[in-house]
Amino acid sequence: MNKELLIEKIKNLTKAYYKMPIGERDIFPLEEIKNLINKYLAKHPKDIDTRLRLVMLEYTSNEDPESLVKYLNAAFKYDPNNIYATLILADVESFFWGGNNGFAI
Repeated sequence: MNKELLIEKIKNLTKAYYKMPIGERDIFPLEEIKNLINKYLAKHPKDIDTRLRLVMLEYTSNEDPESLVKYLNAAFKYDPNNIYATLILADVESFFWGGNNGFAI
């Protein structure tokens, strides 16, 4: 699957969810979206943009900061100077640990 197809599938899942009447909505297809992204990343591990999309999905739906740091470290592995990953990490550190958790930025 290429990136354009991945993004199109995510958009379609999201649009279908939000088109449903509120009373008929089931759980947002977050796990399905994360699975699509993880399958894509297995074939394209250096795609930092998509890795950061996964981080933001986790950030908005998760109370587990350690998993966010794990995902960000995977991005830093391929691009250690990525400013977006650095800013997200700083925000995660500030939000969950008050900026003092021992992780080096």
